[in-house]
Amino acid sequence: MTEITLVTAFFDIGRSSFPIYARSNERYFEYFDFWARIQNDLIVYCAPEDAEKILRIRKKYQRDKKTTIIPILNIFGIEPELYQKMKALEYSREFRSFRYYENAVSNMADYDYLMMLKYWFMWDASINVIAKNPQVMWLDFGYNHGGEYYIRPEDFDFKWEYEFDRKINLFCLSDPEKMPAIDSLQFQKDCFIGHTVVCPKEMTFDLWRYIRDAMWALVSLDCIDDDQQLLLMFYKLHKEQCRIRICGWFHDMELCSTQRFQVKEPPEKRPAAGRYRRQNEEFVARCQKRAFRYYGS
Repeated sequence: MTEITLVTAFFDIGRSSFPIYARSNERYFEYFDFWARIQNDLIVYCAPEDAEKILRIRKKYQRDKKTTIIPILNIFGIEPELYQKMKALEYSREFRSFRYYENAVSNMADYDYLMMLKYWFMWDASINVIAKNPQVMWLDFGYNHGGEYYIRPEDFDFKWEYEFDRKINLFCLSDPEKMPAIDSLQFQKDCFIGHTVVCPKEMTFDLWRYIRDAMWALVSLDCIDDDQQLLLMFYKLHKEQCRIRICGWFHDMELCSTQRFQVKEPPEKRPAAGRYRRQNEEFVARCQKRAFRYYGS
């Protein structure tokens, strides 16, 4: 089995005051604590003031020797020109009127910028030879949301090893071949599961470059979006470099490991979830009709 280096990050972008899906910093640390006993090498990017707390959580499970903390004082200095262009578009009337959900978190430049930087963190960990193993995996700091799918923290006390393809391994809720990129951009539909991405070390720069190029392309259209859209755009152009696995939210760890987990039983009937509202066919059809009236000739 091939060992995997995990990469994650936490930065305070004011999510506690977001208009929807607000979460406090403490909530995110609780989420992290839930899976922090995992035995893999872990690289964490964070603000300097959070470094000690993150290391203390790992030390509680005797994992501090397998933890590398990378403090960054100003993440907005990584891609400053792109960030400034994103901020200029955040409250654009034309952009907000194009998006079906005007108050969605993916309309916020700081959030979208941080979601884009996931792939910079993976690359940075690789080029600085911090990531010792041949496979680098992004895992969200808030993975599993403190028990949304996996219900026992003790089940994370294992080393995640798996023979992933030597490609960029992506997890999806549905077939991305059938997801029109323009629908994803306007109606904010879910397809990709961005909380987990696996990539060979030597491909991390390509992944970062593709994601950054996708954001520049959106900015050129006077739009911004999070990595749900960026991954879809990247996949449409570079699908030969990808391995797609279709599953549910957070099912990736169960699907691609030998570890046995206790999981939350799903409700009997669970409608498909979108990023900002549960949608059905009638609702989507109404959105598309509205868009045709507005943009049709």
